Amino acid sequence: MRRKYLAGVLTLLLVALLAVPALAAYTDSQAQDLVSLFAEKEAIQMYGETFTYPILVEEEKIGTLELTLLGRKGVFAAEDLDFSHTISRSIAGIAFLATLGALITSFFLSRSLIQPLSKITLAVSKLRQGDLSQQVEVTSDDELGSLALFFNAMAQQLAENEKLRRTLTADISHELRTPLTTIKSYLEAFKDKVLPPTEENIVALQEEANRLENLVKALQDLSLAENRSKNLIATKINPAAVIKKVYKLYQPLLQEKKIISKITTIPEEIILEINEASLERILHNLLSNAVKYTPAWGEVTLDLSKKKNKLKNYVQITVYNSGSNISEKDLPYIFERFYRCDPSRSRETGGAGIGLTIVKELVESQGGDISVVSTESEGTTFTISFPQCHTNSNVG
Repeated sequence: MRRKYLAGVLTLLLVALLAVPALAAYTDSQAQDLVSLFAEKEAIQMYGETFTYPILVEEEKIGTLELTLLGRKGVFAAEDLDFSHTISRSIAGIAFLATLGALITSFFLSRSLIQPLSKITLAVSKLRQGDLSQQVEVTSDDELGSLALFFNAMAQQLAENEKLRRTLTADISHELRTPLTTIKSYLEAFKDKVLPPTEENIVALQEEANRLENLVKALQDLSLAENRSKNLIATKINPAAVIKKVYKLYQPLLQEKKIISKITTIPEEIILEINEASLERILHNLLSNAVKYTPAWGEVTLDLSKKKNKLKNYVQITVYNSGSNISEKDLPYIFERFYRCDPSRSRETGGAGIGLTIVKELVESQGGDISVVSTESEGTTFTISFPQCHTNSNVG
């Protein structure tokens, strides 16, 4: 028996060493013929391209031989191979479609991002060339939409500033030309002896010269007020005393125009650290406007109070007057230089349009804020806010 099994093993080894390399060069039928040389029976079953043969020794099966031609697919049946190929093709098709879909989605997504940016870039280029009318369409609520909104607001502000600049140039030219033309006319009339140099004519000439001087002084004051590098010497002062001082100076004019005036809520313990002369100038300009535009039996009120919000404590000064109001369309520009609510008014009634600009510059240069509210039924109220000083020592 041992010899049988030994013979079977030797036969198996011989097949493995000799038959298997040789099968690489044979067809399937030739391979079967070759294997049959080492087995006494035909193959009992065949899976795909793998051949299975029994190993018999003296009619007794001692093993099974499976042979696969080199370069073939192993023990898989034809149906298994077809299924594998189908799965591979499906995976490849799905990958192709997914890649194609990603490319198409990326294309349209990039267009949705690039197109608004291209419009904004084009608008910025035109804006840089001086076309301040540029506005871009807002098509979304995301960051690109916010960028478009900010650009539109910036372009609109630049357009408004340019309009005010041109108006400023025209107003300055007009304000300077009027008194200069009058002075020149008087001097030519004196030279040609059309007008005698009487005291009355000289007084009229002097008034025009004073008018020109006041305008130049106003421009100089505006320049100084706008120069933020100008160091105003701030001291700790009692604003109640300053308000009472300025209010007292306007009493004769208020009484002359029969205007009802009063001061309300003046806490003496309030202390501010600002430039006292600047505060006086601010109050002078605001009270002057209030008296100018308040009719007889109207009302002018000054108020000083302490306020508090979540961030800080501050001091609030308000100047109120009844009478003519500032229209809603004029309110955003009321602090612009040379801006007049009614351009048709002369300089004697409308002023040079510099006073409120100076007020705003003086307030903001010392850390304050100023705002205005005006309605036809309620009148006009200017509100100034300054940070409160927490100590009352060394009050000037």
